[in-house]
Amino acid sequence: MHETRQKFSNTKLERFYLFGLLLLFITISCFIFILTRKQIQKEKLRIEEIHQQQKIMIRKEVVDKQRKALSKRMEEIKATQAKERKNSSSAMKDAMDRELYNQLLHLNDVEYFDREMDVLLNNMVSKLKNRYPSITDKEKTWCCLHLLCVPSTDILMLFNYKIDSLNKMKQRLAQKVQLNGVAEIDNFLNELLSQE
Repeated sequence: MHETRQKFSNTKLERFYLFGLLLLFITISCFIFILTRKQIQKEKLRIEEIHQQQKIMIRKEVVDKQRKALSKRMEEIKATQAKERKNSSSAMKDAMDRELYNQLLHLNDVEYFDREMDVLLNNMVSKLKNRYPSITDKEKTWCCLHLLCVPSTDILMLFNYKIDSLNKMKQRLAQKVQLNGVAEIDNFLNELLSQE
């Protein structure tokens, strides 16, 4: 009887140890599973972030190529017009430049311009129209010209604006897109350019 009690007690103790080991094993397994899952999620996020950065870089490269192509084409056309420009008045030069921008960017055809800028600038016009419906066509056009690095003097000439008028337009634009000031517009546009 004493031996039976001893065996029962040992069996009970063994079961207790076995249960404790099983519980410890389950706890460690769960801990390892959770850590592994977190590592996998971190890796997925890191890979996704790398892909996003690559997409942004590709978009920037495409826009840079378009900027350079536009600038090169402008210079080529101006070079062919050099003699004519030399003998022209400033008003005539402005008219020639307006015609040149219209020829290259179709500024007089709003729908065509919008489609072209959507293709060149990752749906910039559509994003502006959909997210900020109060933006005017001139503000939208300015955003695109700014992203294409069209010189401010040319933008003033194209819009027939003075510097103060352009600055006021930028201030209104900053308010419409809920920025703190004009200084934030450049970052805003570049961020919008990189978004899907």
